Amino acid sequence: MFTTRSSTSKALSDFERIVLPGLTNFPAKVKWGAVSLADLVRLTRDLIESTCEEGASRIPDPVRDFIEEISFAEPEDILSALRDVLAEDWMAMPVWARNLAYRLACLQRPDDPELLREAAADLLSFGPDWDDFAEDLKARGVQLRN
Repeated sequence: MFTTRSSTSKALSDFERIVLPGLTNFPAKVKWGAVSLADLVRLTRDLIESTCEEGASRIPDPVRDFIEEISFAEPEDILSALRDVLAEDWMAMPVWARNLAYRLACLQRPDDPELLREAAADLLSFGPDWDDFAEDLKARGVQLRN
């Protein structure tokens, strides 16, 4: 279902009225990865505003379809798709999509040292923004091996 700008504004105000007060017990800079909670809320608002335009989505159908499918895919399916596509053209897949795919696979298989190492190598290929995360993944993979 696509929302109009007015329903988007209502959803944002509902979020501010219902959800944000419950978050007041959190420190101002709760970290989820490298983004603070305040930054994540701002980025979420920016996403909503940038992708909805008077009842029509501005997200290309293939992007939306990819996100919807990968969000609920099994890790084996995610990894098979990644490996197939990357074998065809290693640079073709957008970095954000690679990161999302590996992140979702790692969340479902957090104790798989080979997967953690593969994800780390991919992150290091597009750093330095994700180098710290990649090093953490590599360290976790080594720890699991021992």
